[in-house]
Amino acid sequence: IKAMIREIERCAKIGIPYLVTHLGSHKGSGEEGGIQRLTAALMEVAKTKKNVTILLENTAGQKNSVGSDFTQLAEIFFSLEPTNRFGICIDTCHAFAAGYDLRNEKGVKKTFEKFDKEIGLKHLKILHLNDSKGDLGSHLDRHDHIGLGQIGSAGLSKVIKLMNKNKIPIILETPIDERRDEFEDIGTAKELA
Repeated sequence: IKAMIREIERCAKIGIPYLVTHLGSHKGSGEEGGIQRLTAALMEVAKTKKNVTILLENTAGQKNSVGSDFTQLAEIFFSLEPTNRFGICIDTCHAFAAGYDLRNEKGVKKTFEKFDKEIGLKHLKILHLNDSKGDLGSHLDRHDHIGLGQIGSAGLSKVIKLMNKNKIPIILETPIDERRDEFEDIGTAKELA
């Protein structure tokens, strides 16, 4: 809690409006107990009198993690108060790894319609854009370069266009390796827009 409060204070000092947080793990104690501890901690952090919105990032659903399913993410999000201190960040690799098919227009439409029904697009403040090294539903949190992973260019293009239409900022979270650097990924993302 103290570390997150310090991060919020840093964000406020330099004018960053959002702080993205991973939801973490229930550490074997069960989802219900993990979610209760998570929401209590987030509401404590939200008491900080700074104008920074805390964004909950969906997870890939790896062992003991919470928040990979939009229904569960909604349960967490709507249990938080005050609600104006919280928003959502969707990570495309995490969503795909959790079983949301983003490989084509139909899958992207279905995924974001479900998100809109469960949580509401108005609460989506940032998108982390990346491809996935893991297969659909693998729960593997391994980001890949835009268009080089299992999601592919066609689906990511539809995601980018949907975010642009809704004026939702996009942040790349791609690896830096011998295959490609961040500038090439930015160029590829622009081509897909």
